[in-house]
Amino acid sequence: MERRIRPLALISLIVAFTLIAGGTGGMVGYFLAQPGIEEFAAQPSPLFPTPASPSQDPHLLIDQPSVPQTPIDYNALTIQDIFVLGDKSTVAISTTSGGSNIFGQPVSREAAGSGFILSADGYILTNQHVIEGATGVTVMLYDGTELPAEIIGSDFLTDIAVLKVNAEGLSPVRLGDSDKMAVGDQVVAIGNPLGELANSLTVGYISAKKRIVSIDSVPRLMLQTDASVSPGNSGGPLFNISGEVIGVVAAKTVSSGVEGIGFAIPINLAIDIAEELIQNGSIGGRPLLGITYQEVSAMTDGKEFPKGVYVSEVTSGSAAAKAGIKQGDVITHFNGERITEGAELLIALNACRVGQTVPATVWRNGSEVPLTVTLETEKTSEQQPQPTFPWGR
Repeated sequence: MERRIRPLALISLIVAFTLIAGGTGGMVGYFLAQPGIEEFAAQPSPLFPTPASPSQDPHLLIDQPSVPQTPIDYNALTIQDIFVLGDKSTVAISTTSGGSNIFGQPVSREAAGSGFILSADGYILTNQHVIEGATGVTVMLYDGTELPAEIIGSDFLTDIAVLKVNAEGLSPVRLGDSDKMAVGDQVVAIGNPLGELANSLTVGYISAKKRIVSIDSVPRLMLQTDASVSPGNSGGPLFNISGEVIGVVAAKTVSSGVEGIGFAIPINLAIDIAEELIQNGSIGGRPLLGITYQEVSAMTDGKEFPKGVYVSEVTSGSAAAKAGIKQGDVITHFNGERITEGAELLIALNACRVGQTVPATVWRNGSEVPLTVTLETEKTSEQQPQPTFPWGR
């Protein structure tokens, strides 16, 4: 596995902030220390089938009520075509939140970000950090229409949030398959840079498919792109050349002399989280493996180990214990993914759901042992039936 580590890189969550009503005006960024970025094999979403072919997609026609509509050849789109399609589906988001200054005087903070429409009746996907702490949210459509929005739910670990506006007949995006993207594929970002330039387009390429980006000490799996993204682009769509959303723009690397390193949450993960937020308002019942671990190198205490996650303790009665994972094992594979460090295991685990049964491989006494793990959680809750969503692939 090739590694590229930038210990001094800074990752910026690219929501734009402006302080008003007692604060100092101006646009600032939210910068976070980033200890390293590594490649990681993505965990496919088990809840989504293969995307429908264009002939099966319900949103094949551009909304042109005054003229006859013509089917779109999604295999022959230009960048201009992608903008025409994506422009109507991309929204600018502004939020307000309360607080006080150092003198105890009340102030109001405004933040700006982006989002995109999931359904004709007003569900909108964005980043959690765009709406974090907001007491009011406004969505602006491509034609300048402003609508108040309700926060349906948000999830810090994946940085995904869902809003709802009271509207009908909106233009939802078409969803692609982020697992099928390849390095070198062209992509298009549409968003609201600086909180002032709504529905701006930038073009780039997929620079790397699978990166682990640690933000607020939480490892997140990202697509890397060189499409230009700026404060205010957070939550906006990243399109493939077929006009399908394959990522949610979320962050960029900020450092002197560094250009063109942006990150987007893969849509296969994002839409899975969005559906659960719409259904339950939050993400409940995250899977718990039940181990204490440490990372190992090829040689530890004079003994040879494969790279992986060393199990230093197994909780009695946990999913790991029931699967036969033992103290001293080294987890090398989980749900089909090669595991070389704890961050990879956490991301692979968080991509699963409670009750799911997944394969795992441990190294024990010099040989690999295949196991099957049925994931559990500390919280006991009945599993609700999965709803059918209009954007389902």
